[in-house]
Amino acid sequence: MAKVAKVGGKLALVLPDSVSGEMGLKEGDELALHELSAGAYAITRKGAQIGREVDEQAGEGAAKGGLDDAALRVLRKLESIRFEQRTPKQVGEIMTSAERQVLDALVENKIIGFFKSAKYKDGVYNIPKDIYELVRGGGKKVVAEVPASSAYTNPEESLEKLGYTIVEREQDAKMLSEKLNPQIKSGELMGVRGFDSRFYLARKGFYIAISERLEKAMRGKKNRTAAEIAKDAKVKEDECSVVLNLMREEGEVLEKKRGTYELA
Repeated sequence: MAKVAKVGGKLALVLPDSVSGEMGLKEGDELALHELSAGAYAITRKGAQIGREVDEQAGEGAAKGGLDDAALRVLRKLESIRFEQRTPKQVGEIMTSAERQVLDALVENKIIGFFKSAKYKDGVYNIPKDIYELVRGGGKKVVAEVPASSAYTNPEESLEKLGYTIVEREQDAKMLSEKLNPQIKSGELMGVRGFDSRFYLARKGFYIAISERLEKAMRGKKNRTAAEIAKDAKVKEDECSVVLNLMREEGEVLEKKRGTYELA
């Protein structure tokens, strides 16, 4: 059994000779700690293959199970940044030191991606679809299909649960915009009235994540309906409608005739 002892004014973990011998340890070797769950750790020699496997399993566990509050806050902040701006420099300027540490751990555990290319020479952070779904679900894995905004009678609940809402009546939209005015002014919440007289609102992070997928699906194609675009982008039709209307307002798409869109 390992024991904790005080060495040079610091706590040290004293391993039995049988364990240190089996691991081939000598004085000065570095060990790595890998958190398996709250209060449970695996100890490996730094860089050992088993260490990488433990880290990978931890990352998979997060994708399958859930995210803690710290990771959730960092991912929400990351998703609010446009993809091409998610470089280490720009993200580092936005996040605190503690948040950057959480971000580094998310990358190390393969919960989010970081890659470089000819276009992104400095590298960009990428949130995989399954992790993005966890963020939208408040850190919990959603087993059942997430209901459309129409399933929520309260637009605020739809915004909180889904990241977007569609409001039919002008009076309701006015009351909602007055209540959420601080979020609208800060840019956290986006809204627009569509040509169909409905009001479309979405959180900035939701807009950025979906608009990137719609842009890819629309590239090189013209005069397509929201249903056609949603199918290619693999998103729900009402999600697509919300973001298309916001993209039109931002000047990123054109509504050539009512209900058909193409990139500007």
